[in-house]
Amino acid sequence: MAKNDNATEGTFSAAPFISFDGADENGNRAEVKVVVGYGDVVSVVDSANGKTKKVEFAVSNTKFNPSGWTRSPQLQALIAKAQETNEPIHFRLETRRKEGIDRATPIGDLGGLATAKDSIVKSLAAVKLEGDEDWTLSADAVTRIDEDPNTGGLYNANTQPKAEKPSARNENSGNSRNGAFEPAPYVAIWKDKVNPGTTAVAVPINFLTTLLEHSRQTGLTIERDRLKEIALTLMKIANLLQKDIYVKHLQVDYPGLDLTAGSHTRARALIFETMRSFAPLTENELNDEQAFAKWQKTIYTTAYSIWVWGMESVEEYIL
Repeated sequence: MAKNDNATEGTFSAAPFISFDGADENGNRAEVKVVVGYGDVVSVVDSANGKTKKVEFAVSNTKFNPSGWTRSPQLQALIAKAQETNEPIHFRLETRRKEGIDRATPIGDLGGLATAKDSIVKSLAAVKLEGDEDWTLSADAVTRIDEDPNTGGLYNANTQPKAEKPSARNENSGNSRNGAFEPAPYVAIWKDKVNPGTTAVAVPINFLTTLLEHSRQTGLTIERDRLKEIALTLMKIANLLQKDIYVKHLQVDYPGLDLTAGSHTRARALIFETMRSFAPLTENELNDEQAFAKWQKTIYTTAYSIWVWGMESVEEYIL
């Protein structure tokens, strides 16, 4: 997305990251997508019932205007002050699941245009005027600011004592009922061993099972070691897609590979769909090295082009 020359210089919207809400009755914490930034307040619109307001910000590093809903009088007052003084304000947006939505489902899987309205809420969780030391939190905020990556019913993390819940960054804490049996999925190494429940294990297995299903549907016979090899090849393509959507398309800094991020979930989904609909694996690709290399390139370019189209469609037709 192109730079927004109408926004105040120095405003920005950072890349989203995954945090977690408070622990439920089983000790489990659900994923929440968080975006922080610093932007000009360009729009405040009342909801149909007048109870909440949608606040939209302009930032200089993209034409996409971040936005979120709030019913907090305190946040609304600070937003009004920023508008009156024509000064940018720091904002924190949370995309969380609605009550009743499976808490084990990755938040990135709930954001499709067909399901988002019924599955997720995009809220303005906190704001801070330039010069203020502390954030003003909405009562609807569900993540802890002190668990952000750079600082090392709904289940609100802010209403629970920190010592009584698993920390989102503590590799010895877990999501199991006793809180210590198994660490959270984003922890790859635990006690010098591979965490069996980590996303890092799930991703190559997902590619392998997709290939197995593909072979059953097409009648294609793929030798076991070759299956593993292709699965890891597809995983590398997904890693590259995640990197390039930031570096090539958004032209922003890439923080590094994150298998738990919604962008990697999207990359994997696009690869799966490309294999099903546009570039099925055939005997030719299996038996010819050049054909296999061409197939890999087709998977990447097709998935990347669909992703870019989707992002541009949001900017052009929805926002």
